[in-house]
Amino acid sequence: MDGKDGKRLTAIEKEFLVDQVGEKKNVVESRKTDCVALSQKTTAWREIAADFNGREGVTKRTWQQLKRSWENLKAKRKRDLAALNQRRMATGGGPYVPQVVDTTPELEVVFPSIEHNIPNTGDSDEVPTVEAAAVPEVHEVPPPTAKHRKGSKRSVVEREAEERLAKVRCLREEEAYICQMRRELLMMDMKVKEDESAAAAAKRLSAENEAAASASLRAAAEAQEVAAKLQVEEARQRVAAATKLAANAEAAGRQQRELFELQKEELMRKMGHPPR
Repeated sequence: MDGKDGKRLTAIEKEFLVDQVGEKKNVVESRKTDCVALSQKTTAWREIAADFNGREGVTKRTWQQLKRSWENLKAKRKRDLAALNQRRMATGGGPYVPQVVDTTPELEVVFPSIEHNIPNTGDSDEVPTVEAAAVPEVHEVPPPTAKHRKGSKRSVVEREAEERLAKVRCLREEEAYICQMRRELLMMDMKVKEDESAAAAAKRLSAENEAAASASLRAAAEAQEVAAKLQVEEARQRVAAATKLAANAEAAGRQQRELFELQKEELMRKMGHPPR
């Protein structure tokens, strides 16, 4: 009854196990050994293990370990009951002292088929008398006829055919189960591949969006750079135009000053004042 870490079942774990087996005792304790019954037993033990491991304060165990622990519990109870009955039958001349069997009320419900109840006869030195059993009359059995031998041989053949058919059905059920598992694995593989494809497509889309955003940023930066260059060129042109206007204005001023000097000299000559 050891778990994965070598610990035996505690009292609480025994109660959990007995409760679970008690709910499924019609399947777990079934005497049938065909493929369907064995499959049902395995499923029931898997469910028992899942519920057992889902409890708090228990050591995790596999369904095989729990099944072995259950078999050990049954064997121990059989030994205890057999020893108890032996003590009840051999008191040695003293008073009978009942032996307390380490069990729980749930075990009494789950283990009704392994009780060994022997009536308490108390302490007595008398030798119990045993009545002789009646001997039945022996009738001569006639030798089997050819018809009987043929029927017996046919029954053997029929039993062998039924056993073979049962084995074939079992193999077919196992093949169907394997095919079902293969289909489920194939579907899971296809699902994984679809998820991987979707993840790759999402990754590509994200990369494309990042590339588009980077291109947009570069285009915006280039546009800003071109606009700045245009503004600088326009400013330069304005400065050049202003410089040209200033030069033209200065030239015009010189021309006006020269014309004014000429007019002044002409006027002074007319007035009889020689120019200086």
